[in-house]
Amino acid sequence: MPDNFIKKIFNFFFFIVILFNSEYKGQTTDTLYNVSLNIGVGFTRYVTALPQLGLDKNSFNVTGRIMWKPEHLLSVGFESGYVPLYSLQTNDYNSVFGTTGVDLSMIAVPVFLTFGMEIFDDFIIYGGVGGASLNSTADYFDNRVVSASWTNAYELAASYSFYGTKNLELGGEFKWYNFSKVEDSALILQITLMYDLLSY
Repeated sequence: MPDNFIKKIFNFFFFIVILFNSEYKGQTTDTLYNVSLNIGVGFTRYVTALPQLGLDKNSFNVTGRIMWKPEHLLSVGFESGYVPLYSLQTNDYNSVFGTTGVDLSMIAVPVFLTFGMEIFDDFIIYGGVGGASLNSTADYFDNRVVSASWTNAYELAASYSFYGTKNLELGGEFKWYNFSKVEDSALILQITLMYDLLSY
């Protein structure tokens, strides 16, 4: 994905934050400092220009986020997870060495410094910068090749909590991950569970 497109997305993200945050300027309610754990499980759709026929671009993922929220609406934390991107399984792959069975896969393990902003009640948007480990596995001709590489990565996400108790919230989240090295993205839709680890 071109760098200009990424810049436009981040500019739009911060514009939305500034636009909708204006109604909170008169906030006077005292709040506690809070540390929370957010676990998400859901569906991944890999967005790529790879022409390979038969590539399975759908998978399931799990991510985790630890956030620190002080006495204002901005929070900061770290996010990581296990995000399979694609797989390919076939018994009749044709190569210059003949026909063989092939099993390919790529899994991303992101590491983000993440910022969050609650712009409405129970609605939070996130922006993250960092990187990801891209782990590839290829099985063919009875050989397994495993490789790993590091890439810069970015995240945008929107989260909504539709049920909550004192320390626990259940919600949904939509994420967009971009991986610079391969110029591909992952769209993620999750069910999330947020638990307040500490309030002080």
